[in-house]
Amino acid sequence: SKGLTTIVNSLEQAEEYAELSEAEKALVEEFMPGPLTLVAEKKDRVPDTLNDSFVFRISSSPIARELASEGPIVATSANISGEKTSYSVDDISEELLDKVDFVLDKGRLPRGPTSTIAEIRDGEVFIHREGPISQEEVEKVLDDRSIHS
Repeated sequence: SKGLTTIVNSLEQAEEYAELSEAEKALVEEFMPGPLTLVAEKKDRVPDTLNDSFVFRISSSPIARELASEGPIVATSANISGEKTSYSVDDISEELLDKVDFVLDKGRLPRGPTSTIAEIRDGEVFIHREGPISQEEVEKVLDDRSIHS
């Protein structure tokens, strides 16, 4: 099953829920807020029913960050797995709208690549989904900071 992403508003908030390595902190500092989603080791306070890991990002949206300032938000894309991506509320299926607590309507969104989903495991960078940030860019940040993942 696909994991859910949690929106946090800061590195400090992420550290309340994830055991972050120096390499992971460097990626947060370099690419967030922005189109990077990071898969990290979760702390015990994260329910097992959510994910095996803590999957998070700091959104580019000031509204999303403000909402997360009171606590992290478990979020999903506005489509059912396997369906086409929704770029406006009008594109979202009734089936999905009936299942969610809240929809943030920011009008029609620009079509563009989704976030890169990255994980550092056993000293290697794994890209689970290629997006605007390439594996090479991730590795360059770690090399430039002399951090060996």
